Amino acid sequence: MRCNRKGWAVAAACLAAALALTACAASSQQNQQEQTPTTVVSSTLTQPNDAETKTMKGVVNTVDTGLDILILIVDDAYYKFEIGDVDLTGLEPGDTVTVTYTGEAQPDSETVEAALVSVEKAE
Repeated sequence: MRCNRKGWAVAAACLAAALALTACAASSQQNQQEQTPTTVVSSTLTQPNDAETKTMKGVVNTVDTGLDILILIVDDAYYKFEIGDVDLTGLEPGDTVTVTYTGEAQPDSETVEAALVSVEKAE
């Protein structure tokens, strides 16, 4: 019977050690996740005051003030613009607009390289 008790004691000690290691690993993983910085996409464009402005007419696809992006559809291509300080109140997907912007608006680009100067709804 002593071997059985001793075996049970060893098994219990191993189980306790395994549980402790699992808890430490989970805690370490949680701490690592908390310490891992998240990537924030920022597209704050600084354009000089004398930057050349351009215009484009299209249909609003997305207005995302949280990401500071307006997406415009022109000839089946998508153009992204940084909203900045432009007031887009009342603007909705499907609205036809003319945007004035600085920078380079590239079709279907993942990056934002154009900043809005103004947006006017087409009549």
